[in-house]
Amino acid sequence: METNGIRVLERALDILNFMAESGEPARVSDIAGATGLSPATTYRILSTLRERNVVLQGENSLYMIGPTSLFWSGAYRPRLALSRAFRIHAAELWEMSRETIHLFSFERDRIYYVDKMDSPQVVAMRSRIGAWRDLYSTGGGRAVLGALPEAERESYLDNTPLVPHTAHTRTDRRVLLELLEEGTRRGYQEEVNENESGIRCVGAPVLNSTGYPLGAVSVAAPSYRLDDDGAEKIGRMARVTADKITASLMRK
Repeated sequence: METNGIRVLERALDILNFMAESGEPARVSDIAGATGLSPATTYRILSTLRERNVVLQGENSLYMIGPTSLFWSGAYRPRLALSRAFRIHAAELWEMSRETIHLFSFERDRIYYVDKMDSPQVVAMRSRIGAWRDLYSTGGGRAVLGALPEAERESYLDNTPLVPHTAHTRTDRRVLLELLEEGTRRGYQEEVNENESGIRCVGAPVLNSTGYPLGAVSVAAPSYRLDDDGAEKIGRMARVTADKITASLMRK
């Protein structure tokens, strides 16, 4: 009985993860196809989630994430402290770059989008709060990975397959470590077309009082708009911003 209950919970989380990642209202058949569940099982789980307002059923029987998710997100306290400091200290970085700025939280070998300032430009990177990204292939993730204690960084690389997201993703461990070392020396990490084709990203870590990474600040832009000089300028400013957030959190 306990095993069955855990399995139902896993299926419900799979459904919610798909709906959150999709960001669009979806039919039962679409959700079932994406999660590998039968339509009948999918419908039963959605009906229970709907009763608790975890999902809503709109027009044409389309399902979407419901308001209960806001209640849960508000309970994630690290997000609140980081977001407050981010909103105070990232404004200058946004004004200077005019590109999309992300705040990440580091949790269990992944980084999660917890806040952002969207670019006002027509062509810009799009992202969703709550979605996760790998450490090895993103500017923000590398900022965290480069700031980890060496033993923890090595453990992460021992246990994480370096799967390519694009044709440019660095999947050679030695090369990745060299890039992390170079980024640490200059004060910010970066990647070009490695996590998403056409996107360049620079990032710097947000640390706690012991120097351990809590998350990162990153700036993402279309790679054609962010050349080497621009990446260096914005990367250094991202480091200044991350340091200000770090200092702010230490005063709490």
